[in-house]
This record gives sequence, C-alpha cells and structure tokens, in this order.
Amino acid sequence: MKYDVIIVGAGMAGLTAGLKLAKSGKKVAVLEKHFIPGGYATNFSRKGKDGNIYTFDCSLHSLSGMNDNCTVYNMLNNLDILDKITINKKENSTSILRNGKFFPIPSDINEFESTLCKRYPHLADNIKSLFEFMKNFYENMKLLSVNHEEAPKYLLDLESISVEDFVKRYIDDENFMLDFGYLWGYDGLPPSKLNAFYYIVTLSSYLIGGHSYIGGGSGQLSKVMQECIQENDGKVYLLSEVIKVNTENDKVISVTTKKGDVFEADEFIFACDPNHIFSLIDNPIISDYVKNMKTLEKSSSMTQLFLGIDCSSKDLGIKYSNVYYQKVDLETSHKCSLEGNLEDANSNVAFYDQMDPNLNKHGASVHITAIDYSKNWPERGTDEYKRRKEEITEILLNKLLKLFPQIKDHIQVMELGTPRTMARYTNNSDGAIYGWAQNIKQGGLNRSSFKTPFKNAIMIGSWSFPGGGFEGAIFTGMIGANRILSKSKNKLNSSNELITINVLMNGLISKFNPENAEGINITYKFLFNGYDPIYLEIKDKTARLLPESETPEKVDTTLTMSHETWYKIAFNEITGQDALMDGLVKCEGNLRNFASMPKFFDKNLISIDTIMTGLISKFNPENAEGVDIIYKFVFENYDPVYLEVKNQTARLLPKSETPEKVDTTLTMSHETWYKIAFNEITGQDALMNGLVECEGNLRNFASIPKLFNKSLN
Repeated sequence: MKYDVIIVGAGMAGLTAGLKLAKSGKKVAVLEKHFIPGGYATNFSRKGKDGNIYTFDCSLHSLSGMNDNCTVYNMLNNLDILDKITINKKENSTSILRNGKFFPIPSDINEFESTLCKRYPHLADNIKSLFEFMKNFYENMKLLSVNHEEAPKYLLDLESISVEDFVKRYIDDENFMLDFGYLWGYDGLPPSKLNAFYYIVTLSSYLIGGHSYIGGGSGQLSKVMQECIQENDGKVYLLSEVIKVNTENDKVISVTTKKGDVFEADEFIFACDPNHIFSLIDNPIISDYVKNMKTLEKSSSMTQLFLGIDCSSKDLGIKYSNVYYQKVDLETSHKCSLEGNLEDANSNVAFYDQMDPNLNKHGASVHITAIDYSKNWPERGTDEYKRRKEEITEILLNKLLKLFPQIKDHIQVMELGTPRTMARYTNNSDGAIYGWAQNIKQGGLNRSSFKTPFKNAIMIGSWSFPGGGFEGAIFTGMIGANRILSKSKNKLNSSNELITINVLMNGLISKFNPENAEGINITYKFLFNGYDPIYLEIKDKTARLLPESETPEKVDTTLTMSHETWYKIAFNEITGQDALMDGLVKCEGNLRNFASMPKFFDKNLISIDTIMTGLISKFNPENAEGVDIIYKFVFENYDPVYLEVKNQTARLLPKSETPEKVDTTLTMSHETWYKIAFNEITGQDALMNGLVECEGNLRNFASIPKLFNKSLN
C-alpha cells in the first residue's frame, strides 16, 4: 500500500498532522496499535455495581487556548472541526486546597492577578509586572499556532532558566510560588527543575487563552479527528502496530505492522516515542541519534484512581471541577513522587460532571491523580504488581475520602491506572506522559527537534518541540504537517545545485521591503564554512551588504550555518524557525532579528538580475564546446536582457551593448522565469502551456538546462 505520507501513532499529534495533510490533498494513512484512536486522549467505560455504565476520560482535565482567536481555538478552526465538537467553557471552577482551606483560582488572568495582589498586597507592584510579561508573552505565542514563521520573542530568555529562578526576578516568596506554580503537575516537574518557557506557555494559555472541556471527553475529540481524516480520503488503521521500519541508506521506504501489512510512502511522520520507533530500525546511520537519546531525561508518568459515583458531585455540595490538593510544598511533593510515596505527594481531584454533565447520565466520574514513575512499579502481571495496585488504590481512596467524605456511600466502580498502564497502551517508555522531561536543559529550542537521520522522516508529538500536553501535541502536529506541505510545495532545485553565497545574499537584498523596516537599525553577521564573514546592515529603510573593507563596530545578531541551509531558507525549502529548531542555524544575539527577516525581505520574487546572475554562475563550459548563441530575454516592464554563449564562456551583455543578431528570443513573465530557473516547472512544460513564447531557434531554448547545469559548492 503506497501513500504520500504515513503517520505512526494516532495520538493528538498524529491525528492533527493527519487531518491537516488530508485536508491539503495528501494521501495519508495513520497507523495505531490500539483499537481506538487518541493515545492518551481516549475514554473507557466500566460497569458499576448498580448495573450502570460509567465513562472515564483518560487524560483531559482542561483544554487550554480555547477562547476565540487563541492558540488551540485557531488550530482547531484551521482544521475545520470547531463545529463538530461541543466546547464547555470552564468558568472559575478551579481551586487550590491547602491547610484545609480552598483558594479559588479565577479563569481570567486579570482576575487572578487581582486575587494575588489582594492575597500578597506587599508584592502587588511586582505581581503586576510579572503578569504584564505573561500577557505580552501570550500575544506573541498566539501568532505561532497555525503557520507563522517567526520564532517566539521571549523563547531564548526563558528556555534555559527554571520557573523558580524566573519568578524570583519579580518575587521571592515561597507561598506565592505555591499559588503561581499550581499547574506544575501538568508539565511534570516542580518549579526548581521545570523550564520557565513551557510553564509560562501552560499558565498563560490557561488564564488568557481560556480553558474548556470537550463534550464527550477527549475520546470524542479523537473520534471527530479520525472521522474527518476519513472524510478527506485519509485512512486510520487501528490495531495496526508497527513492528519494523524499513530503510535504505538515508530514507525510510516502508513500515511493517504486526499483521504483516507493509505500508510504503514518500514521507513518514513518527508521532510516537522515538525510543520505541528507533528500536525497530536496523540502520547504522541512527547510531548517533540513538546515543544522544540515551542522554536525555524522560518525563514523569502518572497514577490515577478512577471512580464512578451514582449521583452528581454538585448534589453532594462540591462546587469545583478541579481541586489541586497541596499537602506539602511543590518540591517535597515531587520528591515523594520520585520515591513512590503517593500518600504524601500532592494530588489533583477532578469531578467530570461539573465539566460535562452528559458524560455520565446516571452519575459522575471522579479522578484522583498523582505524579508517579514507572520505577516505583513491578512488572505488569506479577503478584507484586497486583499487591502494589491494591496498596495504592487504598492510599488514593483514603486521601480522596478525607477531602470529600460525602462521596463514600455513592461509589459504584473503581479502576486504577499506573505508569505501566500508560506504557501498555501507548508504547511510551516508562509510561512517560509528557515525552522528554521539560527540564531547563530540554526546553524551548533545546528540546529534541523534528529532524531525524532520514531525509523523509520527522518526529512529532510530546517528545518533540514544544512538548507534551494537549496544546503542545496539537501544536507539534500542525508544525509537522506544515513541514511536509512546505517541503512538497517548494522543491525548487531537485538537482541539489547550490547558488553561490554572493548571489544568494544579493538576491536577499533585491527582496528588501523598506515599508516593513521603519525605524529598524540592525547589523547581521553571517558565518558560512569556508567564507569570510558577511555583514548585512538594515538602516534608514535601506538594506546593504557591507564591503570587505568595512567592519561594523557592533553586531546585533550573528547567524552561523552551512551554505546549503541558507540556500534552503532563501528558497523556502525550510523555514528559519524549522532550521533553528533542528540545530541547522546557530543564532547569537537578538533572536528576534532573525525571526523578523521574512518580514524585511518579503518581496515575492527574486529580481531578474539576480536570477540571470545565478544562471551565469551555473554555466558549464564543458557542455558548450562549439556553441555560439545570442539569447534575448523579454520580460514585462524590463529592458531586454541579452545572454551570449561563445568560446565556452557565458556572459550577460551590458545595456550599452546591443548585439547585431539574436538567435533565440524568449518572452515570458518574471514569475515563469523564476519557476524555470528553480525547477518548479520545466522549460518544456512552460512552452507547452503557453507560458513562454519562443522566436528563432527552439533548440537553443531546449539546450539551456545542458549549458547551465554546473553544481556549485
């Protein structure tokens, strides 16, 4: 079976990428080991003692970024599924429970800010400054959620610093950190170890982006995505676990499932644990990639006790959908989780009927959850594992009943999910729920990139940028799909010939848009292997390359990359953001300056002069022996351009030199010549489609690819 794209894994990331690609006309197949799609985004049901069926959501407590024009809302809107799901807004339904007292958490960032200012009046000015930063941060992040090329403005400032150290820039107060860091469990690490970038993404997306619950649970969202993929002629194969990835040199050829089916494709997306998928590959080129993975820290897992009760939690006087129970401080709680001490670790309690009253018509589902690790659990199926399950079930139940004793007589069914359960259904190593840990060494652009050792395979999902959770998974699925679409759309130079650095830089200057450079004063330094530094100055709405004799006093941004990488960025084979995330570009200084380049240089086409100069740079004299041709190129709104091939030399005639005779005249648009020059269309096809008018010797036009085919380094 042959497809354009094969996606391994039908979690949120895989389903998002599959739907985006299918809607864009790609022939897509998504392969999933489970009998339902969704990964962690699934529901399951159990029969209670009262004979009723109780439905449980495996993972979703809140879906952030769901306000109009916010991150997740924009992405789901881009996928055209908003009208196919029910969005239940969560308004002021969250509380911290500490020392026997509830501390309600407002849903709105301004209300939360005000609440904290009242709670800590001596810190009010600092709190306002911190929240102003968060608001600016989130506005920047909103732009990136669908298909934006800029890198996050604040990323470098936050990616390699802990939440604790970041907050201390504004406020150094332990009690404040307990309140501000209440969502740490959704990222898997306490404030001293969690990278600030991802936590600020999480918190700001909840408080500004708004959080909601999907009617019918996360399993309903996964089901809708599956159906929409199929409606767009894509395929989702369930019970189709991949057991082998077949490769040839630096390309993936196909994958083989446990059923023996072989799926071939041009492109592959691994929306799963890289530790697992790369264990299915026998190819020496993966050795360094696998070696690097072994140095990375995996995220935490989770243990959850699911209970079905025969009444509404509201009928029992419970008024919150989510309660963050802080028995101890956040650092001590994480230490308890590491040691398997779930009795003292903090927990989250969720009452799902307050999020979706229709999820269970005969009562409600209640979950109590704690961060946990696979190392705390014996192997599944052993007597030790069964005893551990009984022990932890009792611990979590007693903790829940101590907090909410009124539910005791209404419990109809209980089920415990452990880190081993997580691993069983997803193949995630150690049941990791957030991929690689979001520590200060693995956050932001330091996180594992989409790039793999194979030219036609990328990694997406919680193990890739930006990270785990629903929002992160959907985000990475969109980025991955857009990569595939960008790659297929911009195959500009299939022969892998590179235009010289000088021509590329002059081409960049030719695309400068002064209207977007008002008030800009930036000096860039470009470092390419084997080349002297190149300086680019933008000043007074003008862009210029500095001559070798002129070295600037200061440089704002230094970009280090290969010739090939700059070529790919220049001609849209890869975005600057993707190159940065894949480690293909090193940026020193102000990252925002690099992110702004598409805005400064956004004229659609490289100039005719630059294209012609690039053509000359690729001239191959070995193929021009005995050739004597004068070409005349006619473009609308341009003076005629004359190209002479003679004595195994090619040159553009100066405007002062008009040839006595012309052998072949070619009339076409600027855009057509651009597409021919960079292999978006062949000269023959352009001629047949009436895009080129050729007068004189047609054979001379047909000879251009042969005469100008030199590969440059």
